[in-house]
Amino acid sequence: FELFQLDEQEPWRFEEWIQWFEHLFEGAAPSADDKAHVKTLMTKLGSSAFSDCRRTCLPKDVTDFTYTETVARLHDLFNKKRSLFADRHTCIRISKKDGDDTRHYANRVKAALRNFNFNEITEEQFPSLIALTSIKEP
Repeated sequence: FELFQLDEQEPWRFEEWIQWFEHLFEGAAPSADDKAHVKTLMTKLGSSAFSDCRRTCLPKDVTDFTYTETVARLHDLFNKKRSLFADRHTCIRISKKDGDDTRHYANRVKAALRNFNFNEITEEQFPSLIALTSIKEP
């Protein structure tokens, strides 16, 4: 199980990661108590993410909260909302990174397409999005 590391380029990744964690934990330890659930979750955060979480809990300890409270705190910290324009811009500009395997790239594309919200774009907005996306930085 991979550690959670915040990725500013893929802010939706936290939501996918926490769902994956919950699925794995429910299968591996369905009868674990709340405190064990929180402790296990904390061990799956990378050092930077754990440090950020710990600071938001002070003066209490990270294990002084219920699992539900802990997940809510992590959502506030790591599930960064971006503007719809930023999500659409990311989708249109997505490209395969060096070292990406095909499956990882396909999953990034699927996530970007999901965040695009095609059903909400108007006929007037689309040309503007294309024009702004095609502008290259100097």
